[in-house]
Amino acid sequence: MTDETQPIRQLMLLFNEALGLPPKERRAFLQQQCGTDDTLFERVASLLEHDALATNLFMRPLETNRLTASTQFPGSLLTGRTIGRYTIRKLIGHGGMGAVYEAEQDHPRRRVAIKVLAPWVASKSIQKRFALETQALARMTHPWIGQIYDAGTFEGLPYFVMELIVGAEPITRYAELHSLSLRKRLVLAKEACEAIQYGHRRGVIHRDLKPGNILVSEEGHIKIIDFGIARITESDVSCTTLHSEAGQILGTLQYMSPEQLAADPLGLDTRSDVYSLGVVLFELVCSALPYDVSSCSIPQAARIICTKPPKRPTSLNSQTRGDLELLLLKALEKKPEARYQSAENLAQDIQHYLDREPITAKPPTYWVRTVRWIARHPLVTTTMLAVLIGASIISAASLLSRRWTQTPSKIAIAPGMKEAWLLSAYGERLHRWPTATWTHMKVGKLVDGVVQKHTTQLAVIGFAPDAPRENQQQGKICVFDVGSGEYEDPLWCGGISNNDIPNGNNLGIAAADFRPASVTPIDMFKEVPGDELVVVFSHDGTSRVLQVYSIRGRLLYELWHNGSIAPEMYWMYNAGLLVLTGENCEARWRQRGACSTKRDRPWVVWAVRPTVGDIDPKYVCTSDAAQDCVQPAWYKCLLPPSATDIFLDVNADPPPPRQTDGRHCLLHLLYRDVPKDAPESLSEAAAGWVFDEHGDLVPESWHYTDGYQVYMKQVAPIEHFWLGPLPHIGGRCDE
Repeated sequence: MTDETQPIRQLMLLFNEALGLPPKERRAFLQQQCGTDDTLFERVASLLEHDALATNLFMRPLETNRLTASTQFPGSLLTGRTIGRYTIRKLIGHGGMGAVYEAEQDHPRRRVAIKVLAPWVASKSIQKRFALETQALARMTHPWIGQIYDAGTFEGLPYFVMELIVGAEPITRYAELHSLSLRKRLVLAKEACEAIQYGHRRGVIHRDLKPGNILVSEEGHIKIIDFGIARITESDVSCTTLHSEAGQILGTLQYMSPEQLAADPLGLDTRSDVYSLGVVLFELVCSALPYDVSSCSIPQAARIICTKPPKRPTSLNSQTRGDLELLLLKALEKKPEARYQSAENLAQDIQHYLDREPITAKPPTYWVRTVRWIARHPLVTTTMLAVLIGASIISAASLLSRRWTQTPSKIAIAPGMKEAWLLSAYGERLHRWPTATWTHMKVGKLVDGVVQKHTTQLAVIGFAPDAPRENQQQGKICVFDVGSGEYEDPLWCGGISNNDIPNGNNLGIAAADFRPASVTPIDMFKEVPGDELVVVFSHDGTSRVLQVYSIRGRLLYELWHNGSIAPEMYWMYNAGLLVLTGENCEARWRQRGACSTKRDRPWVVWAVRPTVGDIDPKYVCTSDAAQDCVQPAWYKCLLPPSATDIFLDVNADPPPPRQTDGRHCLLHLLYRDVPKDAPESLSEAAAGWVFDEHGDLVPESWHYTDGYQVYMKQVAPIEHFWLGPLPHIGGRCDE
């Protein structure tokens, strides 16, 4: 036993002993037992005074009352019984306040709901004002408020007869079941505010607003239930939670205002309902409560709600950014005077938000209000001064809008790849590059650059010809200075000429067969200012070429590969290596009797060390014994253990932080050969290795495979892959 529990135990022992004595002897008994401890004397005396005022059920065993002998109060004890004109049919639900039943009324014939209060709630003070206040509640008639038809007592227990709402769901559950949009959720919340305001105007405070008491009917309209019952039963924190489980208590606390949690009935007014509406609206919009007290005790939960700020709505739902977040936070202000002063004010601000008008939660500045007013009333003028001011504001707004809408943001290739579009941040089309002969525009990128000593934006467009050998057109890459508005005439263009093709070409490759496949800006050469443009040109046959251009169009580096070069690449800036991936076309896998990929070509990953001016057209060497070729820093072959379609991706951000030092990179594999009936989330299986600058795997580096795909035997675990030098196979891809 702790020191904290000892006084409580002593207090309860004295209280129980004094309770067994005649009332006249209790004071002398307490004076003798407490001695000089006046605090203990006063606390026990206070308990005895409250006991005298309470019903005969206070602090007595529940089994002494016939209605609570069952563990399911009142449960099956009332099913089938008759209360006045009502026959109980079945139990709908029960909680700390009592139980709700479905019943049948004799006249008029209809189904109703009856709420019978629990014995521990039915104090003498409740019974005194029960009839008076239920009459006031019965006079509230509103289409969005559950009607109270009748009230009375049954064997000493008060009961309410209410409208039975069939098929209704709590507002939050209804929104999730029907996948309501943000706008429709706000419309429901506005209806709830208007219904609550109706009760407030008649002097009734709900005091127990939560999703379970704000229902949505099958027709999609709000139904507020239990309106004003909390006031009649004095059901604030001390009463509503007396016979509830801890989870139910915490759930109720979440919707109570700070002044309600302070258990001060005199401090409650209509603004307490506004706070509860704010919590429900927060949960409706963000699908979460503003406070996480699921693992807290009841005192801890109350302290958090009263002292800690709520979660930021934008952290849960980005759609709340701006006015809606301000609206929610104002409804949840801890001080009543800082909140919306009525449910009507909250409903009005919700409507303002839906109408895209200024809300009171954030009074707009003079200029914002003026611009919005002019936007809504463009034809209204009163004086010449107003006309001049309005013209000035419109002119300024137009210039500002033009600045934003005319600023290039990205380049998009049109459907069908027949033209390229220059788009602003708002999606406005600033320019289009149409063409009759360039029919495959697969490359489009916006990059920053310096031209004639000023910073600008450059549009890099790749053009591919239609039937190139017939019309003598060649694929090319062109750069436009869109930052200066030069959309029509390019700064420069680059491409492949017949003189660029390496010697020993016996495949019939022509320059007209090449087309741009990708462009990547990389700051590769320190002696060249700004980023360089790394362009990959593809060929339908076997050879691909990589060229590096300066921003001004100078060809700095060129590399040929007998096989594909993937668009994804990684620059090891500290090691000075460019890491590439692709397919090798020296031979087909089936010629060595091994497994094959779908394309029958080996997957390879290699690294080269580019130098400025190295533009001699030569293929990259695939082995140390090769001659008259460009020797890479390393060249690795990736042999899969089974037939599969693999996509190689050199990822620039490997997960292990210690390896992001410019001397490592991540080789990422995506397996696209998956079952047709696989879930969308499992449409690709992935794996990866971390490489160092020598092309060796880092021990225990990051990697994984999709467990579902391994289980389905679509791909093997990553450790089953073979990685090493390209083995001698013989033969060529065209044979």
